[in-house]
Amino acid sequence: MQTTGGVLVDSISGHIRKAVNANDDPAQALKPGRNGRRGYPDYRAARGLQPLRDWVWTGRTMRSLKVRSANENRW
Repeated sequence: MQTTGGVLVDSISGHIRKAVNANDDPAQALKPGRNGRRGYPDYRAARGLQPLRDWVWTGRTMRSLKVRSANENRW
């Protein structure tokens, strides 16, 4: 079960890094800032990241993506 979970985590992280959703469609673009102010996509672009919905700003979220438990009787 742990091995199966590891394969699933690898698949999920691959989708996140390629900025595609579960249906392999491109991830939605982030909403721009309002009232002439910079928004989240602008801050991401300033750091050299894609202005898309992915989890790789600092890497903390991707590092926390792991299998916590695996059991045949429970999801």
